[in-house]
Amino acid sequence: MKSRHLTIILISILLSAVLGCKPNEKIAPDFPPEESISIDFSYFINPPIETSNYAHAFETSLSWISLLNDSLQLYQNMLNVVSQKNFNYQNNNTWLINSILYSGDNQYDVNYFEIINIDTIDTKLFFTLDSSYTNLLLFDGYFLPDSTNGFRQINKPDTGNTSVKFLKIDWNIISESKKEVKFTDLFDKNGNSVLYKDSTDNQYDVYLDFFDKASENHTFIEYSKTNFSGRIKDLKFYGDENWYCWDTNRENTDCSSE
Repeated sequence: MKSRHLTIILISILLSAVLGCKPNEKIAPDFPPEESISIDFSYFINPPIETSNYAHAFETSLSWISLLNDSLQLYQNMLNVVSQKNFNYQNNNTWLINSILYSGDNQYDVNYFEIINIDTIDTKLFFTLDSSYTNLLLFDGYFLPDSTNGFRQINKPDTGNTSVKFLKIDWNIISESKKEVKFTDLFDKNGNSVLYKDSTDNQYDVYLDFFDKASENHTFIEYSKTNFSGRIKDLKFYGDENWYCWDTNRENTDCSSE
């Protein structure tokens, strides 16, 4: 009798444990921090007064500033909209953010997907604009679950319901204070690129490498975000591989005094 009573108690405990267990809740992935996969060109907002080493650095960055500020406006606006929303679980390890972007007289229906794989998270953003574009892929790519490494291929809307490859972004976050980001121009197979690094140099904390595909030329720029001094190296422009410097007032100075 005691044995039967003990068996009933054990069965009751097991049933309570099983029935009391909730199914594992799906945890939404993190949205990659945009500031970590972008390049800050605000150092070059002050145009040069005259021809100088800083003026050449300013002119070198100008084409990329125009490209990113103008051509990527739609991309940035859509990211801003979806980053403020919550993910909704779909199925097959897929998460979705659905939102609407109002821009002028246009209404964009935006769908941002993240698909969780074993080692990476695939990401895709589609948008629909009236009868002009239907589920057009604006960008896709992947990143690691901790967001430290990944890439995005951004497309540019073309005629009809089509798009063309436009820009590729590769990023690698080494630490909280050190990252590497590379933008590569894919439009018309241009191949121009700019590489940003948080420099480990004791004097300069930013390193930029502007690559011109047509001439196979690199323009290297380093500067300090603290005192604004910097230097530039450009074989095609200067005719040698020496550094050319500017001081805290962005005026030419002898690099040996820096």
